[in-house]
Amino acid sequence: MFKTFLDKTERQYLDLSTLLNYHPGQVLYYYYNSYIKLPLAVYIELTNLAKKERDLDAPIFAWLELFEDQLEITADILSLADSKFLHTIGPYYYPCTNSRFYFTKASPPAEVITAADINTFLELDASLPISREILSYSKTRRDGKKQKTIEDMIKDISMCIVSLTEIDKLEKHIIYLNKCLEQRYHIVEQEDFYPQEPDNLPEKPEKMVLPPRENNNLVSFILPGIWKKKYQDVYEHFSHDTKVYLIRYREFEKSLERFKKVLLEWNNHKWNLTDKCFEDIAVLESKAKTARAGLVIYNNILNKSIIHADYRNRESLIHFKYYLETGRAAEIQECMNLYEEERHWAEIKESQARIENTISLMRSDDVDTSQLSQQMDNLIKTDFRKSKAAKN
Repeated sequence: MFKTFLDKTERQYLDLSTLLNYHPGQVLYYYYNSYIKLPLAVYIELTNLAKKERDLDAPIFAWLELFEDQLEITADILSLADSKFLHTIGPYYYPCTNSRFYFTKASPPAEVITAADINTFLELDASLPISREILSYSKTRRDGKKQKTIEDMIKDISMCIVSLTEIDKLEKHIIYLNKCLEQRYHIVEQEDFYPQEPDNLPEKPEKMVLPPRENNNLVSFILPGIWKKKYQDVYEHFSHDTKVYLIRYREFEKSLERFKKVLLEWNNHKWNLTDKCFEDIAVLESKAKTARAGLVIYNNILNKSIIHADYRNRESLIHFKYYLETGRAAEIQECMNLYEEERHWAEIKESQARIENTISLMRSDDVDTSQLSQQMDNLIKTDFRKSKAAKN
């Protein structure tokens, strides 16, 4: 989903714009059975902005209600902000979508999910209505009636251009719907599933190893404080590591308590989530059915068009329409001839530009290019004569 439409491999981090513009339900729709990481700086900025926000229906308050009332992170966030030994806290469980939240001091990666990304998904999710003009025109195409006037040909081309545009949108819409369906079916087809256990168990500090004593009595007599200094260094390092471990282990114990709390009601949470997935599937399947019906209508317009199949692409059709509107052509065959001629000359110009570039490089190396230049002139003259003969 995120890779397909956003070209982003990292999807766990949300930026501030996402929280300011979209409600939790709109964002968490894409995080069933997944997790989200939120930088501490983003959370702090969110709370600061909330003090100035006057719209009580703004998404910012919905997020703070989720974080502070449902996930109950307030005290732990203060500990994270004040402690130099804590870098990340979590997971915090949101069983409605089986999502986990982490809050971290770490800098977010270059790729984060923004409000623009969520907007892209919502645009892909929206159904694409078919205009009455398109529906009416599609019905006339079933009759196989061929247009002969310039106005009819321009109309046909315009409808083809619209159809190509809408087909492109519908195909992306259907891919999006299928991705969502794939995720929802993956959940409901599991015989059983649970929230993921806490993954923040800290590593135990290595056992303190005392520095070896010197066997040389003379050295011990002359430098009696060396061993003591080494011992103090080892002890202080071990003491520091143990302190960090105990602080982080306490956070792990809190995570276990949250996990056990979710498990107590998990049977209800699981069935509620499964029911929600089935509701999502019903909506997605209905949208997919409507989208496929739209494809049939637009493809019918293309298939019944008076334009040859080889020219039913946006570039060709735009040129054809221009030829007819400006009077350069009065028939589709004339449009095809003009288009091919212009494309041919465009290819010659590109070829000429490449040859001229090659000649320039060869001249810089003191290579004789007179024969190459003559061949290029002959090629252009030959093409010109062929084009003139074809017109006559």
